[in-house]
Parts: sequence; C-alpha cells; structure tokens
Amino acid sequence: LPAELLLELQTFLSYASRVALRCTCRDLYNKVEHPTTSSLSNTRAYGMIDLLEIERWPEYHGVEYVSVENKQALDRRDFFACCLCLRIRSAGQFSNAMMRGKRGKLGNGTIADRIGRFCLTCGVTSRRYPLGTRLQFGGASQRQGLVCVTCGRFDQ
Repeated sequence: LPAELLLELQTFLSYASRVALRCTCRDLYNKVEHPTTSSLSNTRAYGMIDLLEIERWPEYHGVEYVSVENKQALDRRDFFACCLCLRIRSAGQFSNAMMRGKRGKLGNGTIADRIGRFCLTCGVTSRRYPLGTRLQFGGASQRQGLVCVTCGRFDQ
C-alpha cells in the first residue's frame, strides 16, 4: 500500500486494531505507527475498552472451560483486563467473581459491567475488599485467600 493510504487508514483504527495490524508482518510493523503514550501528556494511548477488545483475541482467550454453565476459566490459559492497572493479566490474578457472570468475557453483561473488573492486587491495594474478606480465585483451581485483618495484604 502507498504510505499515504496506510497513514489515512490508521486514523480509523482503534488501539487494539492498530496493534493487531502491526503484528501481521514485518513490513507493516515498521510502517504502522506504534500507538504509544503521548509525550505531551501523561495519558495512555489505550483504555479499558481497548483491553476488553484485546482480551478476546485467540492468544488471550484460547481457553477450555470446565463447565459451560459457570464459564469457569482455567488458571493460566485465560486472560482478563484490569480497569485499575490497565493491564491484561492471567485468570489466576482475579477473584472468581470477577471472571464469571456479568463481568466475565462470555457472560450476558454489558461492556459497562466488564469495565469495572479489577485484579486481586489492585482490589487489595485500593481497599476495594474489606479487611477479613475471604476470596476464591484462580478459576477452576478453586484456591482461596484472605485479606488480612491486621496488615491489609492478601494471603493465600
């Protein structure tokens, strides 16, 4: 493609689509602008909506579910986006409540429901879990942990 046409096409692409286009071949990787943080501001070039799109890519969504009814993810095969740290993390980093139902990828919830999903680390750090809360996490491995009453850390 001519450089002018490629430059024009990029303006219509979302962050996730631009990243995907760059990953298709070496030539496009070098020609398509990298969607990075702007040097003029401290804002990121992507948001939770972009991460929700990326988490459904086959690389991050290639999972076999233990039961279709619960849509319970296996620990290290599925990935989810966190709205607080804006990272894609493995299923083992999320409480089971954050991965199923309306907040899960395959649930019947809206995007507004999934936008509020956060990982265990961010949930504990931002004190979204009260002290003494017992959480199941890790998907199908059904591990349990507790937010410590004294120090406020998450202990497995």
